Amino acid sequence: MELVNRTYLHLRVDVHSWIRTQYRSLQTPSCSPLSYWVLIAI
Repeated sequence: MELVNRTYLHLRVDVHSWIRTQYRSLQTPSCSPLSYWVLIAI
């Protein structure tokens, strides 16, 4: 179970990093609420 938790945590970090990268590359106001909700949901 510990391994699963660790894997999930790494996955979360990867997703967060990816979202931040996408958000920076887009820099579009219309995308910010979507990114915000995705971050909250994860």
